[in-house]
Order: sequence, then C-alpha cells, then structure tokens
Amino acid sequence: MEENRDNGTKSVFVREFARAVPWGIVVIITFLICFGITIYGGKNVINYAQENAANTIRQIVTDPVLVNGIKRNIKEGIEYTLTRTKKEVRSVLTDPELKQDMKEALEYTGEKIRK
Repeated sequence: MEENRDNGTKSVFVREFARAVPWGIVVIITFLICFGITIYGGKNVINYAQENAANTIRQIVTDPVLVNGIKRNIKEGIEYTLTRTKKEVRSVLTDPELKQDMKEALEYTGEKIRK
C-alpha cells in the first residue's frame, strides 16, 4: 500500500511539474518580451532627449534677439562696473584724511631711506 502512495505522490508531482513547466516558459517569454520593449523604448527616449536638447541649445545660441540681448547686458555690466569703480577710486583719492596719511607715510619712508 505504501508503494502505491509513493507512486501516487511521485506521479502527482511529475504531473504538476509537467503542467508548471509550460507556464514557466510562457512567463519567462513574456518577461523577456516586456524587457526588450522597455529597453528599446528607453533607447528611443534617450535618443529623442539628446536630439531635442541639442536642437534647443542650437536654437537658443543662434537666436539673434537673445544673442544681442546678452551682448547688451554684458556691455552694460562692464560699463556699470567701470563707472562704479571710477567713482570709488575718485572718492578714495579725494579723501583729505587719506591724502594726509599718504603724505606722512611718504615723509616717514623718505626719512628712513636718508638714515
């Protein structure tokens, strides 16, 4: 009787394994197809993003309105910086206290050199 039970258990196991193998193959094939589609789609998305970014940068860099605006802003920035620096230098050089300090420093240096 135990021999029948073992054969029954073995046969049930073999039967269920034989049913599971085709389903496993179907699941694996489905997974590989989905994975392949995802990889192919991902490559297309990356290529599209690269091309789109390159075109956008090309359009921005060659846009005459934008380029002229950038040039104007740079020119105005340089002019402002030079004007501001000129005012600061003038205010420092016209400071009477600074003039006195410079005079004293030069006199002190001259005395040290003479000695």
